Amino acid sequence: LNNYPNPFNPVTTISFNIPRKDVENAKVEIYNIKGQKVQVLEIRNLKLGVNKVIWNAEKFASGIYFYRLNIKDSPKKKMVLLK
Repeated sequence: LNNYPNPFNPVTTISFNIPRKDVENAKVEIYNIKGQKVQVLEIRNLKLGVNKVIWNAEKFASGIYFYRLNIKDSPKKKMVLLK
């Protein structure tokens, strides 16, 4: 997973790789600095290989957020929202 731009205001694109066919219901989960899940991004037209999803954080406060793909062993990554 990677997002661009980072830091961002208020929109960022999160890219990720889907390596297996068994992740039909993959989602990108967004967490605040306290570890609370603040949003789940549905992935449309999921395919094997590189996929992208856009997060519009307009309604969220400036700060550090984390995101992860909800599949096994997917790491959390950090992103910074600057308004």
